[in-house]
Amino acid sequence: MNHIGGIWRGFAAVAVMFVGAASAPAGEVLDQQSPVGNTGFNGSSDTLTWQQEVNVGIAGLLSRVEVNINNPGRADFFINVGPPWQTDPHDFSIILEANVRDWVSVDVSSANIQLDVGDRFVIGIKGRNENLGFTGSGFPGLYDRGELYLNGNVYVGPNQFDIAFRTWMLEGGGCSGEEKLSASCKRGTVKGKLKKGTPGNTYTFCLDGGDCQPTNANNRGKAKIKYRDVAPGRHEVTVKECGLSADVDC
Repeated sequence: MNHIGGIWRGFAAVAVMFVGAASAPAGEVLDQQSPVGNTGFNGSSDTLTWQQEVNVGIAGLLSRVEVNINNPGRADFFINVGPPWQTDPHDFSIILEANVRDWVSVDVSSANIQLDVGDRFVIGIKGRNENLGFTGSGFPGLYDRGELYLNGNVYVGPNQFDIAFRTWMLEGGGCSGEEKLSASCKRGTVKGKLKKGTPGNTYTFCLDGGDCQPTNANNRGKAKIKYRDVAPGRHEVTVKECGLSADVDC
């Protein structure tokens, strides 16, 4: 595969396990998306840092970001709130490890990034010399609400390139910091209760790190959930958006 100025032309011919595009967990809403076009980008070289500008269309908590991979590998992945070029500490960062040529989903909800309509942020990818390639569109770029930047400058020119991505929101999500969580168990039924929430906000309750269910707070800022037929023993109820947890014995 040849690459010129950061572009990788064509898709990599590699043997990978195919997986389908990720489906949205309950409560998430697809906000922005940029389709896969005719272009691949070099996400491998450690001299290249990409920042794709995203313009928010739905207010809430940024919960998940997907990028489309055309060559498996690893790279630094980050989210940074504000327009490009961003140089301050990232609001979210991980090492992205992709072993498929497909859409790859990154859960960013732990960063508690709350955004309003019209806010901007960047999806960042920086190479680690570990083979990663990702897709997008060019001449023109197919996302008309933001620009793609490379190493501090608009890549090639305005409206010329975009990476392929999808962003997901928990609409109206996020936490004020005042929320309180409690949990109880009786006859195999675990109850989780949140108080002092924001009326109408979506709060995602999880039991033992799974079985996550979104619940809207009522007009008094209260939300609750029930889990039935829970096995005896110690369990943990969490609220995903707020980083809250409560232990309970059954």
